Amino acid sequence: MRHRLRLLCLFVSLTLFTNVDAQKRRVYIDHSDSLVSNVGVAHNADRLIGNVIVRHQGAIMHCDSAYFYSKENRVDAFGRIHITQGDTLNLKGNSLAYDGNTSLAIIRGDVKLKDPSLELTTDLLEYNLENGVAFYTTGGTIVDSLNTLKSKIGRYYSNDKMLFFKDSVELDNKDFLMFSDTLKYNTEIKTVYISGPTTINSDSGYLYSESGWYSTITQNAELYKNSKMGNKKQELRCDTLLYDKLKGRGIAHHHVEIEDFKSRLVIKGEYGKYHEFSKKGMVTKSALLLQYDKKDTLYLHADTLRTQSVADSIPDKKIFLAYNRVRFYRRDMQGVCDSLTYSAQDSVMRMYFDPIVWAMKNQMTADSITYANNNKGAGLLNLYGKSFMVSLDTLVLYNQISGKNMIGYIVNNKLDRLDVNGNGQTVYYVKDKEGMVGVNKAICSDIRIKLKNNKIDRISFIESPKMDFFPPGDFGRGDLKLPMFRWEEALRPKNPLDVFNFDSYKKEEEIIRNIGESDEQKNVFEKVRKSLRNVK
Repeated sequence: MRHRLRLLCLFVSLTLFTNVDAQKRRVYIDHSDSLVSNVGVAHNADRLIGNVIVRHQGAIMHCDSAYFYSKENRVDAFGRIHITQGDTLNLKGNSLAYDGNTSLAIIRGDVKLKDPSLELTTDLLEYNLENGVAFYTTGGTIVDSLNTLKSKIGRYYSNDKMLFFKDSVELDNKDFLMFSDTLKYNTEIKTVYISGPTTINSDSGYLYSESGWYSTITQNAELYKNSKMGNKKQELRCDTLLYDKLKGRGIAHHHVEIEDFKSRLVIKGEYGKYHEFSKKGMVTKSALLLQYDKKDTLYLHADTLRTQSVADSIPDKKIFLAYNRVRFYRRDMQGVCDSLTYSAQDSVMRMYFDPIVWAMKNQMTADSITYANNNKGAGLLNLYGKSFMVSLDTLVLYNQISGKNMIGYIVNNKLDRLDVNGNGQTVYYVKDKEGMVGVNKAICSDIRIKLKNNKIDRISFIESPKMDFFPPGDFGRGDLKLPMFRWEEALRPKNPLDVFNFDSYKKEEEIIRNIGESDEQKNVFEKVRKSLRNVK
């Protein structure tokens, strides 16, 4: 008996709870100028005409006329639809289908949704009055205090202050335009969350990424995938980009590339910085500079690579700096030094602190070296202070030239002539058709050397030379090596990858050498990245 009583009480409680919940979900008609019940017009519906007011769960709906389906707890409304819900929702349209059981309103025609933070306009909108979620698929526009956003598909989570956009997304701000495939937008903090290909264009340049966030208030950003930042003159590419608009600073991580289009220069590395105001950039960690043209490419590595403008008053006058363990490779010329600068305006490279340059079979050293290249196969090589050039004649014999300063003339990418200015000395091995004749040692203030096929062809002594000639039997004399003699072939970069010169790359280097030159050019950078990624 007690068991039956408990079941009866439970049934009554469930029934009362169900009835109370049903009462909460009932749609009520608060006002209508007239009411018509006509089965011929609408089955199981009451026709409400004139100043209709419908109430449901704190929401008030106004319209000109409506059909009220009391058994189904729904309303079809027409003419000047206006829905309010406290001070948070103001929704207007031409027609409405509302289901009180699900709290879902489908509103059509000149739809406008307003809340304290934005206004949404579209042709067709689904809005859930219970959870505050709005959804459109026919194109919509959202305007807040800073931005105008458009998309084909959109969803608004009013309680969370979040908007989700899909397909042909546009964001219009007074300072920039944003185009995207997919993004989210927080209406409270005015921040965009990127989750698809997105481009941000402004007067100063552009940003691109496929993942990250962008503040439309501060224009700061954190971009995490295939990120780019640039303008018509240069571009910064990387995986992760941290951008501070106020400071004008970008910090890049992983697969960093800075390309200067006019100078035909690319700087690569794993970490970089760029400052918009000072026009200064820096790349480090496996840093690599490439200068490319139709005929060849220069590959240059250093611990740190920098770029900066020389003067704001001179457009495009930039210099590139490389320092600590500089090594470079090009088919016709290689070099090493501690520090190096390159001027984009006049295409002049300046090498400092123990520089060495190799041009085919010739090695050149000096206190400092400059090289000017006009990209047409002609160039000028200047050696300043303690200048010295040496080439291997045989396995043990070296042709040598020393002087205070030297000027080398490059023709068709080959060293064609060398002028020695001041304190000139030479050691030159003389040959005829039958073999070695002897060695000529000379001292002369100014000397001119003509080269052919990268070998000394003719030497001209400008005035009053002091000369000694030694037969082959005297080749072992110690004084046949000039005081500044040094032979540094072991330091010479052998290929593009060798500019890194780390023991951990030797296996990759051997593989590339075995593959051949064409494949080397094609794969060198990917191999560098893979093998160097974990090197500190």
